[in-house]
Amino acid sequence: MNLYTPSDESRILSEDGKYPEFNCTPYQRDYTRIVHSPSFRRLQYKTQVFPLFESDFFRTRLTHSLEVAYIAKAIARKINNENEFFKKEGNHIDLDIVEIAAFAHDLGHAPFGHNGELALDSRMKDLGGYEGNAQSLRILTKLEKKQKLSFGDPGIDTEEDKRFGLNLTARSLAAILKYDNKIHRERADAAELEKGYYYTEEHIVNFIKEKVTGIKNFDKPFKTIECHIMDLADDIAYSVYDLEDALKAKFLTILDCNTVPRDTLSIISRKLSKYMEEIYDEDAVEKILYNIFENFIAKSLFEEFIKTKVEKPESIFYLIATAYKENLKYSDDGYMRTILTSQLIGDFINGFECFPDKEIPALSQVKFNKETKEKVGVLKYLTYCTIISSHLLKVPEYRSRDIITAIFDALMSSGHNLLPDDYHADYINIKPCERKRVICDFIAGMTDRYILEFYGRLKSENPQTIFKPI
Repeated sequence: MNLYTPSDESRILSEDGKYPEFNCTPYQRDYTRIVHSPSFRRLQYKTQVFPLFESDFFRTRLTHSLEVAYIAKAIARKINNENEFFKKEGNHIDLDIVEIAAFAHDLGHAPFGHNGELALDSRMKDLGGYEGNAQSLRILTKLEKKQKLSFGDPGIDTEEDKRFGLNLTARSLAAILKYDNKIHRERADAAELEKGYYYTEEHIVNFIKEKVTGIKNFDKPFKTIECHIMDLADDIAYSVYDLEDALKAKFLTILDCNTVPRDTLSIISRKLSKYMEEIYDEDAVEKILYNIFENFIAKSLFEEFIKTKVEKPESIFYLIATAYKENLKYSDDGYMRTILTSQLIGDFINGFECFPDKEIPALSQVKFNKETKEKVGVLKYLTYCTIISSHLLKVPEYRSRDIITAIFDALMSSGHNLLPDDYHADYINIKPCERKRVICDFIAGMTDRYILEFYGRLKSENPQTIFKPI
């Protein structure tokens, strides 16, 4: 059985004969639709880690997605060139689908990053909450404005959602389905946010699974090889490039990475244990960090410091000062940071294993080897603990939640009167029990810059002109 079949190209709304091919594949058409979509463009003004107004250097969701795409294609090319199963004609991994997965995987992120997601989730707990991966699927299959049947068409139930989003192929949609889990419609206040897809898109997920596997009511774990590759690339980009941003911002230095406080090591070890599905303690995390960074800071200086028996205090101070200056180069010298990121990316791209599934090739797996997964995991959680949990980000975090909550409540209290025309129409025509989700969709689609402007128009003493469209 080949890696791709004609049913992979199925779309929820048939387009047979509707568009000329112009010598492009269905997946190249999908690629074009995503690149041209407003949701993709908006990623340039959505936070990755640091607030956008802090510096033009820091990554946005758009630049992060571009980096994920590069890494994912590098992994896919390596598999195509080296794995015997995928070398065969008809089994080459399609790089367009891999890139589609990378471009689309963060479309569902709310403004203000993780904090915005939490704020929306707190208002949506009775309707499945808010989850970025689930929202990405919803954007591609409903919210983007490419295909739609009129709510007033004869024979169509006016309460039934007839939006089809970008109407992508089943295989392209499968490539972003990271979590094969239907999120519960309601959950307790204390319950954690679930990852998966909303119940409103369950029929779409069933369609995807049937077309990709060829099995109706497929009930086994579902994750395509393109999705596996994108997932690894996302972890690599997150762990390495967010570290680079942290070094540039001087949230971290290389020495900091090797002298992590014990309480932070404890947090990282708990998260790493869950990620690796085995127990790691603080000493194990410390050793992994040393293995990552030992070659990136004038190693000879530390060896000299250990070996040299110096009696004069000024000699000790000289060694310490020299080591410290070397350490700061990774914050001040772009060449040094490039060396760091290039080596880490190269090491991680080479640190995976591929497991072909000859029965259903689409569900073949790609995983990090143990050593690479440990390093990627430790870097992810080091970044989380030192940046995302930093007190320096707590004020903008509090403000972002306050802004999103205020806008959500204002839109809810006004019904649909504050919504722009397209969302207003969706609000009116959709099932009444789903209308709260329309408000959530509207806010989730805002960029960081736009949501601040919208908030100002609602709350500021000097609002924008009423003639500027929303």
